[in-house]
Amino acid sequence: MAMLRSVTVSGFKNFSNKMTFDLTAGNYSFNDEGITENGRLVKNAIVYGKNGSGKSNLGLAIMDIITHLTDKQVNYDDYSNKYYVNLESDFTAAEFRYEFEFESGNLVYVCKKKNYDDVIFEEILINKRIVLQYDREKNYKFVDLKGTESLNLNYDNPSLSLTKYVFANTGLDPEYSENKVFLDFKKFVNSMLSFTFVESSHYQGFTNGSDSMIKIIIERNKVQEFQDFLKTVGINYDLFVKEVDGEKKIYARFPSGREVDIFSIMSKGTKSLVLFYNWYLHFEDEVRFVFIDEFDANYHNDTSRKIVELLKKLKNTQSILTTHNTYNMSTEILRPDCLFVVQDNQVNSIQNETDRELRKAHNLEKMYRAGAFDDK
Repeated sequence: MAMLRSVTVSGFKNFSNKMTFDLTAGNYSFNDEGITENGRLVKNAIVYGKNGSGKSNLGLAIMDIITHLTDKQVNYDDYSNKYYVNLESDFTAAEFRYEFEFESGNLVYVCKKKNYDDVIFEEILINKRIVLQYDREKNYKFVDLKGTESLNLNYDNPSLSLTKYVFANTGLDPEYSENKVFLDFKKFVNSMLSFTFVESSHYQGFTNGSDSMIKIIIERNKVQEFQDFLKTVGINYDLFVKEVDGEKKIYARFPSGREVDIFSIMSKGTKSLVLFYNWYLHFEDEVRFVFIDEFDANYHNDTSRKIVELLKKLKNTQSILTTHNTYNMSTEILRPDCLFVVQDNQVNSIQNETDRELRKAHNLEKMYRAGAFDDK
């Protein structure tokens, strides 16, 4: 088990004040599928908020960590061209604090940045002990992990992350407990992914480049499983692979005997499902964390509910979904501690937005529309 426990951000984009996205589980006795097996953390979350409330910026804040710690895909324009540091406050740098929980131990990562690629401060605590610090203004670097004793810390690039430098220039022995936590952290940030259904090629983290969605399904011999997946959401096609001009494609065969490239007849909603399935093939074994922005933008409510159910079945992939559609705000799908609301540049689970005890029988959508989860 490897999970994100919380993210705290200040001075980043619309977050003028400190905002903490806390994924600590509450005390409920139903719908445990959305919670980690040890009952401590939220594994599957849905974040609700009006358009422009900051849902997308929450995703950028969470995924900011991959922009300077990994060499994975980054949507640089989302950071550099849209005012990285908050304009309404006196912050001169954005501040981030991430808390992770691994089987090997707990890790806290803190950083301050003037831009996505300009790190001025870092600190790592493993099980509450400081093992790494970097302060550019004080020209201070410190690393205390077994195997880093002879590491040369006099590198030329002052904005380079010290953490990334240690990632790249050490071969730490995981037999030492703190090294194991540090290496689990490295693996986790390299397996973080975010994407949106609004733009098919708009993703961050996990990999690089953009292979054809159909190509991946074919190469992994998942055409039959893809057909079964579409069937679960009410789309029935008889699919097969056909080579056209030397390129393999997925075709649909109709009772009339006609055959057609499935992409040529897909609706926007079905194409979104192809995109989801393409990424879904990487979940569980490869992706440890996924943030899907506006996850239900292009398809029916019942389909979005089935997407949530699929994600709940994954034990090793933590998922955060955003939406402004309240249809899935239901205890039949997720517990109240898995449902979050963005308002006034803060993100809180609905259990913390009311003094009432929320029970399985409550109609959460009706309560939300009535203002029950407005700031108490």
